[in-house]
Amino acid sequence: MVRRSHIRRRKGLLLRVVDGEGFLLDAAQRRIHHLNQIALAVWRLLDEPQTVRGITAILMLAFPQASPAGVRRDTKLLVAKLLKEELAERIAQGNGGSAVGSQKRGPVQASSV
Repeated sequence: MVRRSHIRRRKGLLLRVVDGEGFLLDAAQRRIHHLNQIALAVWRLLDEPQTVRGITAILMLAFPQASPAGVRRDTKLLVAKLLKEELAERIAQGNGGSAVGSQKRGPVQASSV
């Protein structure tokens, strides 16, 4: 049986919400990330480890008029971006370990998720 990996928030990020949109400060990498309303909702779900399938199911319930294929595609893309930007991390089910990130220094950079 194949175990599905879970996704969770990366620790050490500071969230500020302004007008329903989120801004994550990553002091270690000197970056600020913008989260639109959907990305912010997913970020909040990642307070507890989730599978992509689980996130997709929750979003389908929240947006019943949306195409299931579109929600699946968009969820995969969003999770991939959160992972690429090192805002989230994959963990094995039941693993409480933390990810090791690089220590980049220099000007603060911004990105949008």
